[in-house]
Amino acid sequence: MQYLYSNVNGCHVLDGKFKIVSTLEFKNFDDAMDALKSGEYTPEEKKALEDNPEIMLVNPKKDNVFRDGDKRLKIIANLEKKHAIAANKRITASDLSASVIIDHTVIQTVSALEEMDKIINGLTKRLREWYGPYFPELCEKITDHQKYVELSINALENGIDKLLKELGYEQTFGAEISEPAAQAILSYAKIIIGFYDEREVMKKNLEKIMKKHYPHIEKTAGYSIGARLIASAGSLRKIAIMPSSTIQLLGAEKALFRHLVSGSRVPKHGLIVNHTSIADKKRSERGKAARMLANKISIAARVDYYRVSK
Repeated sequence: MQYLYSNVNGCHVLDGKFKIVSTLEFKNFDDAMDALKSGEYTPEEKKALEDNPEIMLVNPKKDNVFRDGDKRLKIIANLEKKHAIAANKRITASDLSASVIIDHTVIQTVSALEEMDKIINGLTKRLREWYGPYFPELCEKITDHQKYVELSINALENGIDKLLKELGYEQTFGAEISEPAAQAILSYAKIIIGFYDEREVMKKNLEKIMKKHYPHIEKTAGYSIGARLIASAGSLRKIAIMPSSTIQLLGAEKALFRHLVSGSRVPKHGLIVNHTSIADKKRSERGKAARMLANKISIAARVDYYRVSK
């Protein structure tokens, strides 16, 4: 009789005395670990069972062929202990490697969003200067950049009469626009709206990453602030070992340096100032609120980090 037993080192075929006869290494280690943790069958186990239908599967999370107290279970336990050190090293290395990759993705996404914001603001200001002489009322009334671009496209495609009434004007004081100029501005405005759409896609992807890999930071600080804190610190690990007072001032390095050099006012908060628990407070209460939030973020970061690296 042969038995099939799997652990992090692979899929082992054991003889009647529970000595390893052969081992099938996992082709995809991460997928195999997920399967073992959830009690599902790995591809290697399926293959071994198909090749030898009489082989018996031994796994506490699946159908175990032995009852509690069976001596052969002790042999399996000893086999686990033998592989424990190498197994833990391999799992830890895999988890930490994945963590570093995710940190890198978050940092690059945050940087890309910041650069995209600068590009969008510059392009929209150019659009206002370009289309402003033809429709000055729109530029005056609409301060939000994205809404201005959207309404500009609507006006260029459908005319400005209806939009003028909605803005509270009877007629425009702008110059008459030619067809070639209108088409050029419309094409330019559509390019800008494309940037806005791509930015929303990137923000949604960032939110998914934060919820999946940094759930406690995301719930405590929000996905946007949490991601910017990780990007500012350099990694989740750095935040996890960072004092909460430093987390409180992440993003306010210039103000802190100015205080140290010139003795100006000490900054009370950095990136976390945009959090609702701080932004909604009176100015005199924001310092205390920032300290409380930074403490909670510090705990959340440690939970997320040690959850991965344990």
